[in-house]
Amino acid sequence: MILEELGPKEKVFEDLDPGDYLFEIAEPGEKGWLVEFTDKDDQGQETNAKATYINWRLRVVQPEESENRNFFHMTMISATDDKIAKAKKPYNPRAFTFQFLGNIGVGIVQNGEVTILDEYLARGGHPDLNKMIGVRFWGSVRVVKRGDREFLSLTKCWKEA
Repeated sequence: MILEELGPKEKVFEDLDPGDYLFEIAEPGEKGWLVEFTDKDDQGQETNAKATYINWRLRVVQPEESENRNFFHMTMISATDDKIAKAKKPYNPRAFTFQFLGNIGVGIVQNGEVTILDEYLARGGHPDLNKMIGVRFWGSVRVVKRGDREFLSLTKCWKEA
């Protein structure tokens, strides 16, 4: 039988090593740009605490030995009042995405505000994610520990020089 050699689990995706990479924003996956997460209560039932994130697919351009590998990075774009109320202090969910866009050079940061450049805006004046495909920037991927979990995360990013 062909399935006899398959174990209960196998690592399928190769993680990047911690380090600095030149990334390029790639097309989103089949599910599109947005991902929504809903918090669950103690009984495992969904609550009204929901957050929506942009799931950026970042393709490695440099270093050459990691070229064309993908790294996924999410930035919050919206959240329900119930989700925000669970935080230690109030926050603007869109600020996470706008900060990322400012850091990678898609926007200009002045006096704590990010203004998205015209070439990345749709007709209505809103950011157009599809126009950002191909944007290149440098980013630091580091191991992050939260409780007993350890994972790779994009911890810093800056526009390509």
